[in-house]
Amino acid sequence: PTGITRTINVQVSNMGPTPETITDISGISAPFSIRGSLTLPINLAPAGQPGSAIVIPVSFRPTTAPSDGSAAPFTGEIDVTGTASLPTSPLCVNSSPCIPLRGTAVIAAPHVTYTPVNNAFGIVPLGKAATHTFKITNDGNLPITIVKAKPPVSVFTATRPVDEGTTIPVGESVAVDVRFAPAAAGVSSDHYSITPSAGSSMTTISFTGVGVDVPTAPRVISVTPGVRSVVATWSQALTNGGLNLTGYTVTATPGGRSCSTGPTVLHCTVTGLTDGIRYRLQVRSRNALGSSITPLSSVPFVAGAPSPPRNLTVVANGAGVSRLTWIAPAVSGSAPVIRYLVRVSADGGSTWTTWTGRTIGPGLSAQLSGLSKGHSYVLQLHAVNKFGDGLNASMTFVQRT
Repeated sequence: PTGITRTINVQVSNMGPTPETITDISGISAPFSIRGSLTLPINLAPAGQPGSAIVIPVSFRPTTAPSDGSAAPFTGEIDVTGTASLPTSPLCVNSSPCIPLRGTAVIAAPHVTYTPVNNAFGIVPLGKAATHTFKITNDGNLPITIVKAKPPVSVFTATRPVDEGTTIPVGESVAVDVRFAPAAAGVSSDHYSITPSAGSSMTTISFTGVGVDVPTAPRVISVTPGVRSVVATWSQALTNGGLNLTGYTVTATPGGRSCSTGPTVLHCTVTGLTDGIRYRLQVRSRNALGSSITPLSSVPFVAGAPSPPRNLTVVANGAGVSRLTWIAPAVSGSAPVIRYLVRVSADGGSTWTTWTGRTIGPGLSAQLSGLSKGHSYVLQLHAVNKFGDGLNASMTFVQRT
């Protein structure tokens, strides 16, 4: 390429049995030159002996070439005078024999290619990592040097970086490895900035990746016991882990009976329970990676027991006395309701009175006494059948009298 110097060593050897002498070396002209200086005369010992050869460093540095990118040939020669007999050559112009020189010049065309420029890691689970490799290729006709290199410093890291000062010869490549280790679910991006000495301006190699995880559990779950079954209802998972939800699974403990739904259905019925057994439900969200690690647990319930009483109302009924009324549970369970139990807390639920029974009779009501005017109370009420206590209904009220 123009502006670039290439040097080769030309060796002149005495192949005869007697000493030879070189008295003059001339005839060389631009774009060829002899590097350094030679001290004349030069005595060559007989063949096979020390000092029987001399090395002449010859450089070729063209300054012009066709603008259309084609090659331009150059010729030259080194004329050697003395007792040494050189082979004759038709390429010699100034004298014969000589050492003919040939070179070809092209316009200097540095060029650098990066492959790929955009690197997509795709989906990588949290706790795992993936590595991509991009290459810096010198596909021009000049050596290039990496002047600046700024690797990413984030969830993307260069495990095999390219150092500043690295020289890439013509036709060769340097491979750079970048690792993606997501720290959170979602899309991450970063880049590697590289500036070569020639062939391109600063280039940005981009990286994107998606960190994924199992989803979180649903946030709320409620249960409605039925006949040897329970209906579970829940709210949607807070996060999907970076992947679309595929559904939910509800499991009853003990026994492991379960039900599953798709991603948009937020309720299902667990069947095959044993009436009278105390259960707890756990619901997990699912995506393509797996199920939520920590499930959401329900309050404990007794299979076959009633659902909570409804429409709790408290009405003051004299000094320190109020009357609680309600209507029967929507589901009595696997047996009729035989009584109701109520308790009251005067400190927000930290402590409670003992459960007080109210058997089935005319009207669904109970008298609450010993209350203080202006004080806030919390009460709980549940129905009971032969299989056990049903779920609590709760309310807060302020005593008016």
